[in-house]
Parts: sequence; structure tokens; C-alpha cells
Amino acid sequence: MSPPTTDPSDVSQTTESPFRLTMLDVWQGLSILVESDGHYMLYDGGGKKRSSYVVSYLKEQGITTLDYLFASHYDEDHIAGLVGVMNIADVRQAVTPDYTKDTKIFQSFRNMLDQQNIPETHPAEGDVYSLGNAQITVLNADNKATQENNRSTVVRITYGDTSCIITGDAEFATEANLVYYDAPLDSDLYVVGHHGSSSSSMPAFLDAVDPDYAFISVGKNSYGHPTLETLQNLADEDCRIFRTDKQQEVTFFSDGENIWFDQEPWIFDPQAEAATP
Repeated sequence: MSPPTTDPSDVSQTTESPFRLTMLDVWQGLSILVESDGHYMLYDGGGKKRSSYVVSYLKEQGITTLDYLFASHYDEDHIAGLVGVMNIADVRQAVTPDYTKDTKIFQSFRNMLDQQNIPETHPAEGDVYSLGNAQITVLNADNKATQENNRSTVVRITYGDTSCIITGDAEFATEANLVYYDAPLDSDLYVVGHHGSSSSSMPAFLDAVDPDYAFISVGKNSYGHPTLETLQNLADEDCRIFRTDKQQEVTFFSDGENIWFDQEPWIFDPQAEAATP
């Protein structure tokens, strides 16, 4: 991306902004809250262990209505928290993948959608949703992918001249397709796929996204997330990194032209990361 008009590496004390995207601290999971001109959407809700935190966070922010509730795919660490959210917020539309899964959490998710009588739509590639003055474009909605992670709904959000891309748990196959078919990937902020797994964030995809900043939603885990390989790939793109396991919630602000954050980026030290068990 071309550099913004101000230097966002300096933390701004101003939280007044028409657009903000917050990576919630759901540990080993994903939940992204987006506000645009007083309208809200939630992309994923984290896992069961952080469901009460997500609910509390929305209450603390005074958010009682969500224009959209996106479920990227049906893994527990992405949808469990959405069940509690639907119980306390007026959800105007749920955007969900068009497949089913034989798990208790999936059934709980379906039951809550029905109980709350929430309108539901299944996204298709090229669909565009409006959130205030932001535009949310669906780049991937492959409900028949062999690997469930590659069924993740990939979205690119634009607000004025600024942009963000969220890929859920999408892996190399999805990333390669997006690059091959010349999807509009170029974005200021990349919410890193699959918690920084080595099966996501391939160099060709990062070259196409060309992000200046990266959000990694991750917690203590046995998978090695985020991997040193992914961190190095991001560093090779001169991408400044923010991590929930190091920094808790992080917020990206935009006025459509300028970008700023509520804290400084995490400093990547390859030697220190390599030595971490």
C-alpha cells in the first residue's frame, strides 16, 4: 500500500474516529469488531472460554445493535462467542457459510439464530455489504472446499482510501486462488490468516495484499502459532505487527485518509522468537 498521509507509528491519543476495527483478545481464536459511522459488525466471536468477555466488551462499549454478524466458518474458536452475542444484541443480519457441521457448538449456533429469529444470508464471492460509509466485499465463500479452513469467508473492508482484509482460517489454496484470479487484495491492514499458522500467509499472497500493518489474533497454544516463518514473511514485507497475546485488544482507526492505532506495534525479534519454546 502507499503510505498514509500521517505517520501512524505514532500512537494517537485521539480515539474519535468515524471508522475503527478492533481485534478482540479472545486468546486462541478470532473476533473482529468493526464500527463505521455508528454502525457495527462482528466478524467471528472467539471460542467458548472467551464468550463472556466478548459479551462484556460489547456491553462496555454500549453496543446493543449489530448490522451484521459474520461467521467466517464453523470452528469452535470462531463461532462459540457469537452464541452469547446473539443473546444480548439485536442482530439485523447474520452472514453465514452455506454448509453444516456435526458439532454441538454448530447446533447451538443454529438454535440461537432460530430462537432470535435473525435474518440470515449466505455470502457469495463479489457480494458487497454497506456499513455506514464502509464497503465490505466478499472475496471468498467456497462452501465446498475440501479443507474446512478454506471455506472461510474472506472479506475486504474499505473506508475512503483505507482498507483491511480478513481471511479467517483460510490457507494456501484459498490464498493462491485469490492471487490467481486477481482479486482486489491490496490493503493497509491484514488480519493474519489462521492465527499466524505456517499454512497461511504465503509470500505471493502477502505480495498481493502488500499490507503496512498486520493483526495476529492468538493465545497460548500447542500449534506453534504464530510461526516464525509467518512472522518473518510479514517482516519481509516491512509489515508492522500487533498481537493479542502480547498486547490484548488493538484498535485500528481511520478517517478515510489517515490511519492510527491505540498503541505501538509489537517489535519482532527473530532470535528471541526462535528461542521461545
